[in-house]
Amino acid sequence: MLRVSAAVNKIGRFRTLFVTAAIVSGMSMSCVAAAAPRRIAGSAGRQPWASQIVSPSSSHAVFLSRSTQVVVRLGSGVRSFQAWLGGRAVTGAFRSADGGNTRVATLRVGSTPGLAFGRNMLYVRTSNGSGRRWFIQRSFVLARPVGGLLSAATADAGCGTGAEVRVDLARPRLAVNVRVDGGPSRAIRGGSTRSINLYANSGLHPGRNVLTVQALDAVRGTYQQRVLRVDMPSTIPVAAAGISRRARTGRTIQFSAAESVKTAPGQRLVYRWTITSRPSGSRARLQNASSAHPLLRPDRPGSYVVRVTIFEVSAAAASAHVSSTGLLCAAGSESVATTTVSAALSAGPIGVPIDTIATANGSPGVQVGSPNTIGSQFYSVPDRSKALQLVVLNRSTLAEEQNVSYGNDPAGASALLSAVKRLSSGDLVIITKPDPQVTNAADPDRGDATAAATINQALNAIGVSSVSSLVSTEVGCHPDQETQVDDGPCSSLSAIGVPGIPQGQAPSTRVLAHQLRPPRPATCTATCARIWPAPTSPSSTPSGCRWTPAPRMPTPRS
Repeated sequence: MLRVSAAVNKIGRFRTLFVTAAIVSGMSMSCVAAAAPRRIAGSAGRQPWASQIVSPSSSHAVFLSRSTQVVVRLGSGVRSFQAWLGGRAVTGAFRSADGGNTRVATLRVGSTPGLAFGRNMLYVRTSNGSGRRWFIQRSFVLARPVGGLLSAATADAGCGTGAEVRVDLARPRLAVNVRVDGGPSRAIRGGSTRSINLYANSGLHPGRNVLTVQALDAVRGTYQQRVLRVDMPSTIPVAAAGISRRARTGRTIQFSAAESVKTAPGQRLVYRWTITSRPSGSRARLQNASSAHPLLRPDRPGSYVVRVTIFEVSAAAASAHVSSTGLLCAAGSESVATTTVSAALSAGPIGVPIDTIATANGSPGVQVGSPNTIGSQFYSVPDRSKALQLVVLNRSTLAEEQNVSYGNDPAGASALLSAVKRLSSGDLVIITKPDPQVTNAADPDRGDATAAATINQALNAIGVSSVSSLVSTEVGCHPDQETQVDDGPCSSLSAIGVPGIPQGQAPSTRVLAHQLRPPRPATCTATCARIWPAPTSPSSTPSGCRWTPAPRMPTPRS
């Protein structure tokens, strides 16, 4: 079950959701039996009967080979050691080392039971021989070289703009990375066609660079590599702005151009930093923008694209250098690099309150974050003549991606459904009908079953259960003036979810039913307060009671 709401505050017409880890990171909880490390409060993993898998060092390890070495370090109190691979016992493959405190095994495809190309899962169980046991697991990938994963791979040098690597894949969902001169890898993300710009922080330097592009299919255990060569102009430096990262609003972050590469020793670099793109409404500024280490304090959630421009003060006058791409770059030209900061609200975004039906300055809308805090934002209804509001936020940062009004008639509902279908699992989607008195249905009193069905499809698409046509398309509050009886509740609704999750796993739709109630003035008796609907006989009306519709008050409606 994907749990989103930790609390619902019944204050006025507000519905407050507190964003939890599940909605931000997309984690889902399910009852699946799996061996997992036994956690002991206060000592996790340090019990004498515990063990630690030293190699593979992480669950993201990839070995471009048909074999790998596994190293397990044992606690001083371990008396029993067992290991399984893919459900097959492999305890016999391990030998003792380091005076008996370590177990080592070389696992090979074809000779080790349970080992195969692709993703493998190793389970280790140790105990002290007296009932105390410890479980630990580690996954890793073995891959063999094949052809046909990379349709094309190219690298082009820019004149002071780094190098662009472009990749065309035979099929999507492959893991792709690139290394410069055998240095650290940089992931190239996207679909079947991907690209990345490399700068000095990726190892790029003036002169010849050797790039290795690798595509990996972890499920099938196959990979393909291409080696590319790109000549960067030798007369201008290569800039570095750092890799893209995450930050929080209201907290200062520092950039660095220290990895920029000069054309020759003794040259001095001059820096100029600028913000080329920022979230709407942001007024953040760079501090020390002429240094190698400027500062930025994000004030709105979203993406900040920052560029550094560098040039050498005493660049030697040299003849122009022609790269392998035929690009002509003059000595003394500037060099640029960019980096992106994805800023989330200062609270996380995990734990950020979201008021899905809020009011600010008399306008209904969605409030993200506590009002008057850094990065908080109120998204007012764009068109109050339309009944529905769609707000789309980035799940990682809670930055605005869309804020659109739709009618709850068939045309508006169809447009809403189309918009929701274009969204991805990286979006947090809020659908509201904030004003119970607004509807675009042809028959406000009876609603529109066709539009309601389409609205429910949009709700289901983000994992939310359906609501009745009364809630989604009727106008609320049709009091019978003769009897003062409400013949239909005044209803608002709000739903929050994520595209692609199963129906019913998003937070439940919240419906506010506003009912007509008699006033309870101080002169009224308890009997007066209990009589509803209005008495038919004036003589039965307690003295001092006026049967007029009271101000609408929100009450939960299941």
